[in-house]
Amino acid sequence: MIDKIVPRKLSSSKDARVQEKDEMLDAINVTVNDSFGDFGDGEATGDAGVIKPAKGNEPVIVASDFFEPNTTKRTLGSVSDTRNNIIYFFIYSEIASEQGVYCVDQFGKLFEPSQNENGQYILHKVFTTSLFNFDSVSFVKGNIAHTSENNEGILYFTDNVNEPRKLNIKRVVSDDVPEAEIDVTDFITACPKTPIPPPQTSFSYDPGKANNDFRNIEGYQFAYQCIYKDGEESSISTYSPLTYPPSYATQGAKKLPDLEQFNRCKVTVSKNFNGVQSWSSEISKIRLVGRVGNLGDFKVIDEKDVDGDNDVIFDFYNDEVITAIPKEDELKQFDNLPRKAKTQTIVNNRLIYGNYIDGYDDVGDVSKSTEIKAVYRPFVGGDVDLDFSLAVIPFMSPDKDQVDGMSNYLSQLSFGD
Repeated sequence: MIDKIVPRKLSSSKDARVQEKDEMLDAINVTVNDSFGDFGDGEATGDAGVIKPAKGNEPVIVASDFFEPNTTKRTLGSVSDTRNNIIYFFIYSEIASEQGVYCVDQFGKLFEPSQNENGQYILHKVFTTSLFNFDSVSFVKGNIAHTSENNEGILYFTDNVNEPRKLNIKRVVSDDVPEAEIDVTDFITACPKTPIPPPQTSFSYDPGKANNDFRNIEGYQFAYQCIYKDGEESSISTYSPLTYPPSYATQGAKKLPDLEQFNRCKVTVSKNFNGVQSWSSEISKIRLVGRVGNLGDFKVIDEKDVDGDNDVIFDFYNDEVITAIPKEDELKQFDNLPRKAKTQTIVNNRLIYGNYIDGYDDVGDVSKSTEIKAVYRPFVGGDVDLDFSLAVIPFMSPDKDQVDGMSNYLSQLSFGD
């Protein structure tokens, strides 16, 4: 007798030793719906958890304007979004700009129309870019993750050729996708990069503030995090040098430093640093963090929206109660992304890569094959000959006449033509 009730639930993320008798680790050539469906959208299943035979293949109509004719195209992999009943395909093409993600939307939830007038399913273009750099013989392994704020999902995939990628389907559906190469790179890279340039600081006077709250502190050190449109947060940037009001450095023999004229610390996060663009348009906010001295815990000071190509400037007065960031965020120097990975999976909301390559091989001893050449920049202008003599004068001289005659010694300096 065949038991049609057991098993009945797919639980691929649970260890086989703790699975219940009605749970199964994998299901091949069967389908298991994970929702009761909405009887108004054409799905009308109403039978969550019921095992059914897998449906057979059906032809898909490809729009002619997607691909140039007479070119080689190949499907490298696919991902099934069981929540939205969409199948995503990773397609290679001889024309690099045609490489990308395509889909078939069974009920037209996100991509319409789902079928043509003959009832045949239509292939939709989701997102294409030459930066995917697919290999014609590679295999793309993908998974899709959903959140409470993103029901459309984020597609994660890897091809064992390039760095692992991602694609935010919600932003694609909303037509919120970048065009510039530096922005597209951030948009499709699976992990946010750590900002390298440190924040710049300077002190000034704010007449609207009566007090100076930088008195009797060990100085401040600042850093920042980049917050992306997808909600991802980068690691903490390079720390700024320890900064303090200039009055402490010029106090000299004064009993107290003159701090009143330096009651505001201006912290600047530059969009361009030494002629290089620091971040892309994929970054929506900058979060400023700081700490007293250079040994304390970092605390969140403020967040500001990124305004185009303008620098993000914070005015810090040290007059508010601020909250410390989690220690694991402070100690994390970077988010590790392998150079390439052969496979991946999502387990308990964690993205895991397998059979990956990380780091670079040691090049060994290159002293015998390395030649260093000095390239001298030509001097602009004519030759300059200097002829001068120096006289040493002690700064703390007990001889008053010698000090008074300092100008006479200085006048002994002579320069040639």
